[in-house]
Amino acid sequence: MQKSHYKKKKSSVPRFEVNGIVKECLSHGFFIIITEPHKFSVLGHLAGKLRKYSIMVKVGDAVRVELSPYDTARGRIVFRYKSPKIKEI
Repeated sequence: MQKSHYKKKKSSVPRFEVNGIVKECLSHGFFIIITEPHKFSVLGHLAGKLRKYSIMVKVGDAVRVELSPYDTARGRIVFRYKSPKIKEI
C-alpha cells in the first residue's frame, strides 16, 4: 500500500467560533447572522459539509459561525443547532 504524497493542509491561521441567529437569507447560500455575545452582524456562508448533506438553514435558526481574525465581518456556518439554544436577539 503506497502512502499518499498529498498532505492535508492545516490552517496556520487560528479561527474562533461564535454562536448566532440567522436574521436574513440571501442568495447562493449566504446569510446575515447576528452573533450572540456582542450582537454584531456577520455575513456567513454554508460550510462544505452542510452543503454536501443538504442541511437546511432558515431564518431564526441558531448556528455556530467560524470567523477569521483577519475579517470578522465574514464567516462560515459550521453547525446548526437542532433546537434554539440561544435566546432571540
